[in-house]
Amino acid sequence: MIPDDVSNQVQGLIKSLVSQAGCDLVELNVHSCRGEVRLQVIVDWPSGGITVEECSALNRRIAQRIEEGQLLSDNYTIEVSSPGVDRPLQSEKDFLRVRNRHIRVFVAEPVGTKMELSGRLAGIEGQKVILKRDDQEIVIPFSNIKRAVQMIE
Repeated sequence: MIPDDVSNQVQGLIKSLVSQAGCDLVELNVHSCRGEVRLQVIVDWPSGGITVEECSALNRRIAQRIEEGQLLSDNYTIEVSSPGVDRPLQSEKDFLRVRNRHIRVFVAEPVGTKMELSGRLAGIEGQKVILKRDDQEIVIPFSNIKRAVQMIE
């Protein structure tokens, strides 16, 4: 098991490097199992669209800094990846990354008569998501969203 102070150092280092790169840290998981530490780092640009090459470069930079600081033994792996199109949209930043793309939203309370809506994400106003479908704008409060995902076009 990785000691808390080392885990906190590694997490701080990763957050700092991601921020320096101008990326958003979408998710960070540190797992320890059978003496191996696994770092899962999910990043994206604020507007979305991070590439495999950019993730790979960030992976190398993180590994270099971990080795320079001798923070972990040799028995660790780092995975830096994008959120992927199938990852649920949960935060305001998640929605902003897919602006102008098609999404599907499942709601807790009907919007009109619908419990599932889809359309192009036009933007966010306050605590509301704005979908465009045909020539219609559909406004959905964040508090009414049970689940939202980007649609593959």
